[in-house]
Amino acid sequence: MTWGSGSNGGDSSGVDLSSNVQEIFSTNFAFAALKTDGSVETWGDSSNGGNSTGVDLSSGVQEIFSTSSAFAALKTDGSVLTWGSSLGGGDSSSVSLSSDVTNIIGFYDVFIAFKSTNKSVIWGDVSSNLNESISFKNHFSGFVDQVYLFGETLVVIKKDSSLYSIGSNRSIAPDLRGAN
Repeated sequence: MTWGSGSNGGDSSGVDLSSNVQEIFSTNFAFAALKTDGSVETWGDSSNGGNSTGVDLSSGVQEIFSTSSAFAALKTDGSVLTWGSSLGGGDSSSVSLSSDVTNIIGFYDVFIAFKSTNKSVIWGDVSSNLNESISFKNHFSGFVDQVYLFGETLVVIKKDSSLYSIGSNRSIAPDLRGAN
């Protein structure tokens, strides 16, 4: 059962949530339900991920990730499908996500996909929301070891043990503030 403003995801009457719902994910104004059979149901504001008719989510989805206005579905074959606002990461046509993806992180309006080849791929509205698009992309172009989200801050530890953080200093431990 859902409630609230229908245009913002409160009305789920057009989707089947009566059984087999494994987990629910959200953007600011839409929802996606991952079902136990690997299918996905979406509802809410269509420009924020509530309409997924352009992608095949009928089976094979193992996990869903979101930004403020888009979703990314990691499929069991290592491919990724995206939908929602193109600026929020709903359009991934500029990057290669057809195989080898092992994990994804959604941060503001940016998705970062990690591949089994130890490479990472980034897409979405990097420049507008993070104001450091070139620097940010450069830190994900090499081999990334670990990524942590601390509230509004993203911390990247690369294979060479270098550390990079971006976002709000208010959300990160004092010993990591200002680390680049």
